[in-house]
Amino acid sequence: PSYCQPEKSIRKQIEEGIEFHARRYRRANRYLAYFQPYSNTYAPLESLKEIYNQALEFPEITGLVIGTRPDCIDEEKLEYFS
Repeated sequence: PSYCQPEKSIRKQIEEGIEFHARRYRRANRYLAYFQPYSNTYAPLESLKEIYNQALEFPEITGLVIGTRPDCIDEEKLEYFS
């Protein structure tokens, strides 16, 4: 979507996404933060936590959808997700 541009922070993208969907789908009040496919688990876990936590700071965000590949996830990250 137009509000999701890499140069914008995760917080900014989430804010704009919530605003957009609140106008378009007036009954929507809970959302999933979607992290694009390919590999959103490639970075070290501490870096990923910073990114994911930016989305989870919003009370309207009730979960994360995270695209990855089998070669980009390990036991440490699986444990975090569980």
